[in-house]
Amino acid sequence: MTKPQPGATTPPPAAALPRRTPWLGWVQNAIGVAILAGFGYYLWAHRDHFTSVLEVSVGEVAAMAALVLLTFVVASGQSFTLYRAAGVKISFVDNFLLALTAYFGNYLPMRAGTLVRARYLKAVHGLRYARFVSVNGIRMVITLVATGVMGLVGTVGVAMGGGELSVPLLSVFLAFALTPCTVLLLRVPERREGMGRLRRILTDAAEGFADLRRQPIVSLVVLALTLVQHASVGCRFYIAAGATGSPPSAVVVVLLAPLAALAGFAAVTPGGIGLREALMGYATHAIGESFATGVYVGTVDRAVLVGMVALAGGPSFLWVWARVRRADPMEVPAATADQTPSAAER
Repeated sequence: MTKPQPGATTPPPAAALPRRTPWLGWVQNAIGVAILAGFGYYLWAHRDHFTSVLEVSVGEVAAMAALVLLTFVVASGQSFTLYRAAGVKISFVDNFLLALTAYFGNYLPMRAGTLVRARYLKAVHGLRYARFVSVNGIRMVITLVATGVMGLVGTVGVAMGGGELSVPLLSVFLAFALTPCTVLLLRVPERREGMGRLRRILTDAAEGFADLRRQPIVSLVVLALTLVQHASVGCRFYIAAGATGSPPSAVVVVLLAPLAALAGFAAVTPGGIGLREALMGYATHAIGESFATGVYVGTVDRAVLVGMVALAGGPSFLWVWARVRRADPMEVPAATADQTPSAAER
């Protein structure tokens, strides 16, 4: 049996990350293409309305770009807080570049940003894939809570201000706000002996949830950062809507901001292009305003967002990818790669 040579890079096990069903990938791609085609057709059919995008001033674009950068920093702070709580010794700058990489990579096919982030944390910092899933699962739950709370405030606020009360939006945001109940029901099996590989991975992920649940301050910090992120997105939407000459009320912005996060969870197109704008259009239509208003605001914001992702995320993606290629998992200490965080780290 040939032993691995020193310095040789060992690829991750084939079963380390869950395999995707082939037909499911085809279905997702088909849906994504349909959404992009529909979005493109809508923009073309209403091109006279969207030519006003060119009238956005340099100052407005600069303000939106600064808010996009703030969004990047705050979002990076969320993952940094959770990774450190899980025992990963990663610096804020390192994590910030990794977050930019994820933003950029998620505009590529198969949401490559998430895969590269998982590979980087495993190769460079020894974070197991199952624990990576649990850490990001906690972040997703907290994001859902923040999205639900802000969505409820916006939906009810619009109704109290004389607009229409959208029951579908109210139901979706209420469901998001109640998601912690399902997480609290998650229990970790006491026995690991005799478990199959898949069950051991699921148990490892569940243990990650349990570790972070025992640190309520961490969850509160991440929740606060998520609300700040939603607020920065809302400010971008307000500036974008101001280019129409009739900016919406604050409660409408509060309603639209969490929809950007909602589109991120159901993204079947690169970066959620088309889907986010469609959801925002539906929201403005559901509260009695025009569908085009939501699509317009999302389109203006998307133009600035994509530009910032390309400028900041592209170089970060290359840097992170180079570090992954250079990293030698054989040199990662076993105690770092395999141990559960100690009580002090919890």
